[in-house]
Amino acid sequence: MASYWSSSLISQRLTRRRALQTSAAGLSAAALLAACGGGGSGGSTGLLSTPVDTTKQAVPGGVWPFWVNENPLSFDHLSTARAGNTQASFVNSRLLKYTSGTPDKAPDGSLEGDGAETWELSPDGSQLTMKLRGNLKFEPQAPVNGRAVEVSDVKWSWDRFTAVSATRADFSNALNPDAPITSFSTPDARTMVFKLAFPLATILTLFGFNRGFVIQPIEAESKYDPRSQIHGSGPWMVTNYVASSRIEFKKNPNWYMPNRPYLDGIERVVLPEYAQRLSQLRVGNLWTVDVQPDDVLTLKHDVPALNVFQGDYGVGLGSIFGFSQRPGSPFLDERVRRGMSMLLDRDLAIDAVYNVSGLAKGGIDVNTRWNSHFAAGYNTFWTDPRAKDFPGEGAKNFKYDPAEAKKLLKAAGAENLSFPLEFRATDRVKHNEIIAQMWQEGGLKVTLGPLDQDPYIDKCHAGNGKQEGMCNVSDAGGADIDTIFSTRVRAAASIYSLFLQPLPKVDDLIKQTRRELDPEKRARIIKQDIQRELAIQMPYIGFPGQAPNLDVAWPWLGNFGYVKALPGGFPETEAFPHYWYDASKRKA
Repeated sequence: MASYWSSSLISQRLTRRRALQTSAAGLSAAALLAACGGGGSGGSTGLLSTPVDTTKQAVPGGVWPFWVNENPLSFDHLSTARAGNTQASFVNSRLLKYTSGTPDKAPDGSLEGDGAETWELSPDGSQLTMKLRGNLKFEPQAPVNGRAVEVSDVKWSWDRFTAVSATRADFSNALNPDAPITSFSTPDARTMVFKLAFPLATILTLFGFNRGFVIQPIEAESKYDPRSQIHGSGPWMVTNYVASSRIEFKKNPNWYMPNRPYLDGIERVVLPEYAQRLSQLRVGNLWTVDVQPDDVLTLKHDVPALNVFQGDYGVGLGSIFGFSQRPGSPFLDERVRRGMSMLLDRDLAIDAVYNVSGLAKGGIDVNTRWNSHFAAGYNTFWTDPRAKDFPGEGAKNFKYDPAEAKKLLKAAGAENLSFPLEFRATDRVKHNEIIAQMWQEGGLKVTLGPLDQDPYIDKCHAGNGKQEGMCNVSDAGGADIDTIFSTRVRAAASIYSLFLQPLPKVDDLIKQTRRELDPEKRARIIKQDIQRELAIQMPYIGFPGQAPNLDVAWPWLGNFGYVKALPGGFPETEAFPHYWYDASKRKA
């Protein structure tokens, strides 16, 4: 007999397909393709458009209507990185940034100068020396008025960052013995020197990570309130903010990259509801929206002019299901965690979230990947647990095997385990419903516990495993895999760690990778040794897997889909300046 969840999913899929078929007058996939016309600009394969480099045709001008789902809690990135990081990605320079890529040359995590023009790491890894970019200027608005950025701005920002930032312990050795930087000095008008307590493989990526350090003008000390205003030397500047309405950005004409940005500005409209955003995309009031997989085919049929590009696999697990670390918790038994992993039908879960079978029926084939304990977008480090070369014996713990799962749970005395699964009420509800249903089909008793923001932060996001049962915490990943190691996996390395005590072998291996300056050796330790140990111990469970994103946009947003930011990077600086408004496509 088919399970409730399986039959429910199939029923939902059939209902959806019938609705699509009705709206398309019973079209087959081939007929749907003909009706859609294959997309807008560039070539196409099926319903998918082929990204095209239109840089040679690019002209300046145009304001891009974009969206944001909530008001910023603060514009002050240095004191509250979570609340301010989106705006800071537009406005504030980092010292380094990730190099953008294209479909032919995907972004690979390499770095280039942003606020810094050059940098040099000493052979022993004990000192990082940077030179301030010579043509780095603030925006032409009061109180900075287009003046040159000086090392005094960087020093003031650093001092403030290490005093108040939520992420300062990732940088400052005085606050955390596992953090690298012991001192920062500016010996002359362009030189910046960071002294390191030890060599760190990820030292450069720290300075490319926007939720870390950014450059603010020293005027933020007394001439404006950085909580309500933001000024910087990045590609964009905020010219107007109306709470619950919009944030207006204009291009910074002083930005160091010649003839960029192409767009005159970006207007981020505050639209908290997905349905609102989708309706505004349909009529062209928004140029691109993150469209849910269930809606792609209907949208493409209804609005054939929209481009649909196949994007990248994500570097975030989406959801991390963390176990209670309390003394006496049944989850401390490795057999319980392994058994719970074996109760998950990963392919079915992926299909439920990414509409894989529905898209295939409609003419869009996507290749799925299973997440290991690493997100499938970390191509250098990740191995699919279905692959023959997955390291060690832990691959079996990812396989859907209810009979073996029940044996493990019974041996641990947990075959009737009852527990709450708590999560943020507004975040990834479907993930929790799917996973809870699968556990319940395996005989476990799961009570879903949606939480408001503050209790979610206290119990789950920054709970260090002190919750009673299980917590689902969100994971967006980062440009380097050390992000998840530092924030979630290593005990006491972060207030956001899932663990009260170090994981056997894993903690030491992570420390080893952080000291290993040879990229190939570091990658081998992560891909082979750490991935193997996590699969055996199953200390947390990520969402089962993913399909590549499907990115939808109107064809007049030139270079969209072609210029790519690194997954986990910051497109506001790394890609948006290369987009442009192709008025000819809108008239057509």
